[in-house]
Amino acid sequence: MASHRRRRNDQIIITQGSNRTHHHRPINEYHREPATYNRKPIQEMNESKRKLIATVKVIDILLEQKRISNDQGTSVSGGYWFDIKMSIRDKCHADIYKDGLSCIFQESLLSYKEKCIDRISNIEQQEHESKLDEKYKLVNIKYVKRAYIISIISIITSIVSMIISAIAIAR
Repeated sequence: MASHRRRRNDQIIITQGSNRTHHHRPINEYHREPATYNRKPIQEMNESKRKLIATVKVIDILLEQKRISNDQGTSVSGGYWFDIKMSIRDKCHADIYKDGLSCIFQESLLSYKEKCIDRISNIEQQEHESKLDEKYKLVNIKYVKRAYIISIISIITSIVSMIISAIAIAR
C-alpha cells in the first residue's frame, strides 16, 4: 500500500507502507559557496575610489570658492560630475544652479570630505589586503609544487631501492 505525503515544497513522496519521514537536505547545504567577506571586486573598488577622490577635489574647490561651475566640475571630476553634484546637494545642503553648484555650509562640506577620505582609506586597506592575499596564494603554490616534486623523487627512490633489493635477493 503506497501512501502519499506532501512536503513543504509541494513535492510528493511515495512510501511503501512505512510512515518514516523522507529527509532531504536542500542542495545548497551540500554545496556551499566559499565565503566572500563582503569584498567588492577590484574594478568596482577602483571606480568608487576615483569617484571619492574627485568628490574630495570638488569639495576643496567649494571650500575655497563656495561655488563651482559645471565646466570646472567636469574638468576636475570627469564623468562623475553629475553624481558628485547630486550627492553634495543631498548631503551638504548645496544649491544647484544652471551653471554649477554652490554651498555655504562649511561644516557639512568638511564632514562629508572626512567621510570620503575615510572611505578612500578603507578601500586602500582592502586593496592592500587583497594584494597580500594574492602574494600568500602564490607562495603557497610555490611550496605545493616543491612538495610535489619531493614526493615524486621519494617515490622514484623507493621504486629504485625495491628493484635493487629484488635483484640482490635473486642472486
